[in-house]
Amino acid sequence: MPPHRQHSADFQLQLDLLNDENKAVSVAQQLPPVAEGCSRLYLCRHGQTDFNRQRKLQGRGVNMPLNEAGLDQAQCLAKAMKDVPLTAIYSSGLQRAFQTADAVAQLHPKIEVQPFQEVEEMNFGQLEGHPMEMHEEQIHTMFKRWQHGEFNAAWPGGESPADVVNRGVRKITEVVSNTPPKEQVLMVTHGRFNKIVLAQMLHGKLTHMTEIEQDNTCVNVIDFDHTTKTYHAMALNNLNHLSSSPRVAFIAFGASNFAANAQTYDVIVVGSGPGGLVAAEYLSRDPNVSVLILEAGPKSMAATGGTDAPDYAKGSGITKFDIPGEYDLIMYNPENEQYRVDWISDAYMWLGKTVGGCSSISSVTYFRPPDVYTNQSQWPFPASQMNAKMDENEKMHGHTDVPSPDGKWYSQEGFSIVSKGLLSIGYAERTLNTPTSRNNKQKIFGHAPFTIKDGKRDSPASAFWSPMSTRNSVQLVTDAKVDYLVRDSAGKATGVVFNGGSQVFVSERGVVLMAAGALGTPKVLIQSGVGPNSQLDLLEQKDGFLGVDQEAGRVSNPNVGRNLFDANLMYITFTHPDMKAFVFDNRPPEAIDQYMNASRTGPWAGAGPTLISFESFEVQGRTYEFQSNVHTHGFGGDATNQTAFTIAMYVLNPESRAHSGFDFNGDWRAFNEGDAYFGTRRDLAAMQTYVIKMVQMMEANGATFVSKTGSDPAAIADFVASTDSYISYFFGGTCYASSDTNDMERCADEKLRVLGLDNVFVADASAMKDSTVNPYGFVMYIGREAADQAKEYIKSGGGGGDADEFCLPLENGVDFEGGDIGASSSSSADDCCSICSNTNGCMAFTWTNYDGGMCWLKSGKGTIKTRSGAVSGVLKTATSCPSLEDNVEKPHGVTLSAESSDKCCSVCKATGGCKAFTWKDQDNGTCWLKGGKETEE
Repeated sequence: MPPHRQHSADFQLQLDLLNDENKAVSVAQQLPPVAEGCSRLYLCRHGQTDFNRQRKLQGRGVNMPLNEAGLDQAQCLAKAMKDVPLTAIYSSGLQRAFQTADAVAQLHPKIEVQPFQEVEEMNFGQLEGHPMEMHEEQIHTMFKRWQHGEFNAAWPGGESPADVVNRGVRKITEVVSNTPPKEQVLMVTHGRFNKIVLAQMLHGKLTHMTEIEQDNTCVNVIDFDHTTKTYHAMALNNLNHLSSSPRVAFIAFGASNFAANAQTYDVIVVGSGPGGLVAAEYLSRDPNVSVLILEAGPKSMAATGGTDAPDYAKGSGITKFDIPGEYDLIMYNPENEQYRVDWISDAYMWLGKTVGGCSSISSVTYFRPPDVYTNQSQWPFPASQMNAKMDENEKMHGHTDVPSPDGKWYSQEGFSIVSKGLLSIGYAERTLNTPTSRNNKQKIFGHAPFTIKDGKRDSPASAFWSPMSTRNSVQLVTDAKVDYLVRDSAGKATGVVFNGGSQVFVSERGVVLMAAGALGTPKVLIQSGVGPNSQLDLLEQKDGFLGVDQEAGRVSNPNVGRNLFDANLMYITFTHPDMKAFVFDNRPPEAIDQYMNASRTGPWAGAGPTLISFESFEVQGRTYEFQSNVHTHGFGGDATNQTAFTIAMYVLNPESRAHSGFDFNGDWRAFNEGDAYFGTRRDLAAMQTYVIKMVQMMEANGATFVSKTGSDPAAIADFVASTDSYISYFFGGTCYASSDTNDMERCADEKLRVLGLDNVFVADASAMKDSTVNPYGFVMYIGREAADQAKEYIKSGGGGGDADEFCLPLENGVDFEGGDIGASSSSSADDCCSICSNTNGCMAFTWTNYDGGMCWLKSGKGTIKTRSGAVSGVLKTATSCPSLEDNVEKPHGVTLSAESSDKCCSVCKATGGCKAFTWKDQDNGTCWLKGGKETEE
């Protein structure tokens, strides 16, 4: 055990450190003052040791010292804590913790470090000192047992989480209970120890302990309320003092403009993907609107503060994410796991978990969809509006099909070979994003367009974050994984909980923008108690889903997570004697030298495909859209073959759909139901037809199809069917928006607002009903569209529009009997209109004081009765029907049963060609649908 008080020579900090120009920002400057009746605990983890670096298990039985990096980290922590008026410093009895605490104590010379054995690291027993890889399966099994509530499960010869709670939480509680209110103390402990005790202290149970991140020398700020004996997290895993750290997870306490209510924001953006960053940039232009962006992963591009660069670029001011040629070395690389979404259990996917999302790790090929897409997909906004806002976005980001700043195309052998073949079957070369080309994608090809500028990736993490990064009104918080939204009974989001317990709040006029991606947004919504009842029923039986069973009740939205689409994809490799492969994975020295020393020019300024082609044709009665991307090298076993190249062949608009959701174990699955890939025979036939056509075209032009199955049509068809589709990452559809109130599968309304919620808008590919070209460009546009909707909501003061906007005047003492489709708690009738307007199929409602207030949602007015205390209303859309005909004695037209004229109205609106209807109280209600008004008799 370290001596009670003796500073090590390793930590003889010089006084000039206090005046260092690069000194860390003081923690005291980042936090509000300690509240009345509370004491504050700074719970820290120790600095790095060699065992940390080597990924060896280092528990209570290992007493390692800090290594050089750990000593530097401890010094940074000491400088960050120097202005905090600490009254005591405690540590674990293990050397690595004591050394870290000792560094802090040097800048608080009147305080001696007090070590406690009770706060030492968890005992890993027989696993102590071993590399984690040796026990990977055992560790995984133990974590699964803990996730299922077996908190008494202990390591062989070691401890269980319950053991750590018994000694650790008891000691911490003893310390803070004896710390007078308003005083502040610091304690340095260990990673696994902190995860366990923080989960117990903040939540009262250990369910969240595996979700809490704890990096070396992180700071957790915990306030202890002496009256209620409860703990409150003010910051978790704060690493601001480590200037080079890519991981900074903490509660952002707002800029100076918002210091009066530092944890409340007008806009909270969940996820920093392309849609989220575009929306945040637009909204933060107003200095009076406060914006918080919560990103689950670390920083990426240099503009975000990222520093992760390949060796050849270190010190150059750019990262691997800035360099287009590095894209192929980021994905599927074990060194980059921290940048990959890791909560999808049924497929290993490389979705971006970093600032910018997938747009920071992909090839950033950029396409504009055809104008007809808005009509084909029932998008709520016209093509003219889409084009105008994409034009505005393009003023912010680069877009080019000549990525090298010297104006030259490189590695064009594949382009030359394939273009000759395409020309031979009637294709024409075009610039792909011009209005003419994007609106006529029939047999055209061209050079691949990218969001690259000056030889660097110019995706939203640079193009949109850079201008807003200096605005006082915006905050970006990395390593902040959102758990759920907090809601009130009127469907209004009032807060966001992240990292297992940290919470920020939405202002009275504020909004939440969901931009976590098509596989992240529905997960957060369901965890917030918004989704299909079957999913909510499931999670209510599981530990760890605190947001599902909220006091406000659930929001039944059956379409959250449904209708997932992805472009179907095959990789087809060829060889050709004229091909000269350029393999990005090899980091060709001559390309890197040109890039770094000749103004970022050359092939390293590009990313991935060199040629893109489009065409469409009918297969089994359905028109399919196809795309091919020509890459500069072969894939798989032909990756090193200098005469090989691969064509990625896409079916862009498959009819197959899957449904994302939680399985019975509580694990999130992208494909929980259904199949997004060749899920129908027609989709498979479409891909087979296209691949056969392309292979035949290439072989007719001197290429050889690399396949063990042969190149005759039957063999190719078998090859496609047996290989199955690859994941293309063109995901969307899981909360699609539609202005059609009769679309029973829509998840969001014509304002991109999640049905059942008042102030939550979708700002990512979830909002897309159907697939189109690579959706990256369209997702940036969605972000701008969602920002406009949010702006209007904020401008209205947070009411989302008066009830008069959606409903006819309320009728007191009136009860609409029958036609019930659901119910939602509400303390007053005023909120029923908004709830009804956001519920599929709801055309009317009645409010009663049942169970504290209830909106009874109805498909129509039903039987009208008088009832004291009841209040009823009808949506204006329920009356905005084609001509309603009265007094028609002998009506004509298509007949159907309908219990009310409101139901008849809804059916007419949903029926093509219906321009009028008649309803009569005949045979329990009969509706006549017509193509026009009749002459009244």
